[in-house]
Amino acid sequence: MTERFSFKVVFLGNKNIGKHSLLARLTGTPVDLRDQVQVGMPQEEKRKRVVTNGNKEYEFWFHETAGQEEFRGSVTSSYFRHAQAIIYAYDETDGQSFSDIQNVWMLEASRCGAEDLLFFLIGNKNDLVESGTPRAVSEAQAQEVANNFMTNPMHVSAQTGAGCEEAFNYISQHLIQHAKGSKIVSPVMQDEDETPKKTTSTKPAKKKDGKCMC
Repeated sequence: MTERFSFKVVFLGNKNIGKHSLLARLTGTPVDLRDQVQVGMPQEEKRKRVVTNGNKEYEFWFHETAGQEEFRGSVTSSYFRHAQAIIYAYDETDGQSFSDIQNVWMLEASRCGAEDLLFFLIGNKNDLVESGTPRAVSEAQAQEVANNFMTNPMHVSAQTGAGCEEAFNYISQHLIQHAKGSKIVSPVMQDEDETPKKTTSTKPAKKKDGKCMC
């Protein structure tokens, strides 16, 4: 009998840092390298990757905001519902996108009650750095933020795919190990568009003032 486990991972970060392409690379699905949100696209995009190990099947659902982060306050508590992890993503060549992780996105997550989760840090567009564009964020700066999450920073290129498989392995292994330790059983979905069969995952942390300020 196959045991199935499902994990929800959400992206947070500024617009135009490549979250859509990262979503595709981490799930092994087709990449639109234009990374442009088209008119009429849903306010949230999700893609799935399945990993099988013996009689265990792990579903990893990655969600991103499909450009809605342009409108501050549009990311609401429902985006984090049933999530086990947040990926904070930034552009290696854009210092503002890195600063906004602490100044904007970590605050947004906290205000929406997304606190009792795993957190990861990914720097994208590493191909530009390797081709000569100055790096705007030092390794020491990235490590300092990642230390707060008790993880290591990841440096990838959604353009070329470099480092993306390693990033997925790192994230998935942490999620599986965390689930074993906390006995998390997340919503198991039959299909992308179906609602969860059951939910016995841990509840998100309560908001300090009882409200989501998003």
